[in-house]
Amino acid sequence: MKTVIKALTLCAALLWAASLLPGAQARELSATHHIVNGMDVYLGVMPAAAVQALPAREQAEKAMHHGAAGAGAYHVNLSLFDAGTHAAIRDAQVRVSVEQVGLASETRQLEPMSINGFVSYGNYFSMNGSRPYVIDVQIQRPGLPEARTRFQYQTF
Repeated sequence: MKTVIKALTLCAALLWAASLLPGAQARELSATHHIVNGMDVYLGVMPAAAVQALPAREQAEKAMHHGAAGAGAYHVNLSLFDAGTHAAIRDAQVRVSVEQVGLASETRQLEPMSINGFVSYGNYFSMNGSRPYVIDVQIQRPGLPEARTRFQYQTF
């Protein structure tokens, strides 16, 4: 019995220590808003067909990331802000993996976008059917530890 208690205590201590590591401090405030390493991270997901249906005056949005790639494509967008000052973060390298739960994943670098002076990061991903997806986010900023968080998303 003492061995089991020692093992459980060790596991609890390891989990606590892991929660203190850089990038492991993501806090979920909502399904689309997390705070990680002092950044507010906002997720937006939009069917590519909706982006392509924008009026002609919105050509910048329609041409983003070399255009949408086929049926079932979705535009994944992340907006990043300093959690203390609320200033937009413009110097990040953002990499995202979109995984259909239990099946294949697709990984892409998100490209910086500036539309009407608002900066965010985005790219297109294939998300076919009404299934749950996991969106893993890696954010690297100069001179700072990598930040990671994970969103759950359900297509409709």
